[in-house]
Amino acid sequence: MKAMSRRKALTLAAGAIVVPLSAIGTRTLRAAEPLDPSAPAAEALGYVVESEVADQNCANCQLYQADGDSGQGACAIFPGNVVGAEAWCKAWVKRAV
Repeated sequence: MKAMSRRKALTLAAGAIVVPLSAIGTRTLRAAEPLDPSAPAAEALGYVVESEVADQNCANCQLYQADGDSGQGACAIFPGNVVGAEAWCKAWVKRAV
C-alpha cells in the first residue's frame, strides 16, 4: 500500500466535511416556507404581511436576515419560515445602524 502525504490526507478530510455542510445549507434555504399569517406563532405576535406602523417593517428590524433585495428573508422569531420585507410583528426591534 502506498503512503499518503499529509497534505493529501488533509485535503481529502476537508473536502469530506465541506461538501456535506454546503448541502445542508442548501436544503435549509429550500425548506424555508413563507410564514402563514394564521399560524399560531404569527397570530400571537400580531404578524401582518404589510406593516401598518410608520417606519417599522421587517426590512429595518434587527431580527430580519435577507440576502440582497430579495423582498423576503429569514426571521429569528419564526425559524424555518421566510417573511416579507414589508411585513411586521410585535417583536420588531429597530436595526442598529
